[in-house]
Amino acid sequence: MASEKGLKEYVKIDSNCEDLEIYIKDNGLSRSVRIKGRHVMPRGAYNCQYSELETQLSLQTLRKIALSKGRYFRDEIERGEDPDYTQKSFQILVKEFEIKLEGKRILDFGCGSGASTISLLRCGATDVTGVDVDEILLGNAAARLSNFFQNGYKLINI
Repeated sequence: MASEKGLKEYVKIDSNCEDLEIYIKDNGLSRSVRIKGRHVMPRGAYNCQYSELETQLSLQTLRKIALSKGRYFRDEIERGEDPDYTQKSFQILVKEFEIKLEGKRILDFGCGSGASTISLLRCGATDVTGVDVDEILLGNAAARLSNFFQNGYKLINI
């Protein structure tokens, strides 16, 4: 448990950066996150010293992301949860080009930690295969996807 004032209900999790402190509070259906130390905010604010966010990702998934993404921890979470980050671009393309995702097999080549895979599924895709060369990122993707979807996707290490 974190011992700092105001963080009594929070658990500190490890990251791959010694000077980055990440605290998580479980609220039942969501988690409150506080990040202290230089980290990247969504869309390129590269030197943020403190931020807070709410997420639906599990504590286990947050631990995996913190260990692999470090300073990009918040940015990585927002890619999958902020509908204006990744998902909006997919929605625009699907609408503009009248793409029907349902029933189609879709390859998410270089799926990384699964943010695009999540966005494709949220936009109506029903059979997405995410592939990547990085087993750690695929582990993040598997953990992240299992927080939101039970089926409709496969992840493959190439």
